[in-house]
Amino acid sequence: MISDALKEQPDGVFVAEISEEVVGFAIIMYRDWLSIAYLNYMQVKTKWINKGIGHKLIEKCMDWAKKKGARIVYTETGKNNEKAIKFYQKHGFQITGYIPDYYKKGLDAAILVSKIN
Repeated sequence: MISDALKEQPDGVFVAEISEEVVGFAIIMYRDWLSIAYLNYMQVKTKWINKGIGHKLIEKCMDWAKKKGARIVYTETGKNNEKAIKFYQKHGFQITGYIPDYYKKGLDAAILVSKIN
């Protein structure tokens, strides 16, 4: 996944390291014809959750999107993934809708959007 993203938009891949250990990463893509950015993927290793890694990654992504000229950043997560939804809401995202069966039958996605200031 990271290697594909590096080929498509290499400056939209952010990796968090601590003592030379990769502890998280994020992939964001800019669509210039729409002036929007899509936060495609973000993950932090379990033992590093709640230690500010996700916060720093999302800040990097939002700053990157702003520099690219994006009006909004959007992402999706499982409708029942309360922890992820709260994280995104804490960082200015709002749920704008749902996609039924997005991941598989019975597993809907929540669409989250944040406007760029």
